[in-house]
Amino acid sequence: VYKRQLWLGRGRYLGYLRDPAETPDIARIERRMDFVSGASMFVTRPYVETVGPMDDSFFMFAEDVEWCLRGRRRGQRFAYAHDSLVHHIHGATAGSSHVKARRSDFSIYFGERNKVLLMRKYLGAMAPVAMIGALLTTAEYLVRLRSPAQFRTALRGWWAGLRGETGYRKV
Repeated sequence: VYKRQLWLGRGRYLGYLRDPAETPDIARIERRMDFVSGASMFVTRPYVETVGPMDDSFFMFAEDVEWCLRGRRRGQRFAYAHDSLVHHIHGATAGSSHVKARRSDFSIYFGERNKVLLMRKYLGAMAPVAMIGALLTTAEYLVRLRSPAQFRTALRGWWAGLRGETGYRKV
């Protein structure tokens, strides 16, 4: 369950750092939900018929986010099943570790590109301001992680998003 922070091009877990044994206010969570991770979605046929398929242009990252945002615009709602349990090893296939220093070039490039594509699609006239913020966040690879190579990859992804490149490309 996520609250998307489009201005930062990031999502955050609702309930992050909370005690998992704590019973949440499910109605409150459902009101705040912007999207559901594709790793744990259960989707109805009417949702697909109303919203259409996921957008292939987002290849690999953020296609679930875009699909949910599009669904929201079409009046769709999301539900939260607190007792469900999904085992998902984040980044196992693409190398998109929670630890930025361990992320693969593939993960960095497509992550940065697709966050800019989301901003372009959903922030309207305010997208350029958010894109500058996204550019500044790429500097974390250089400043905090001291990784010029990762910074260059992030910058290439950001630039590709700015140019509107979509789909797969070899990184």
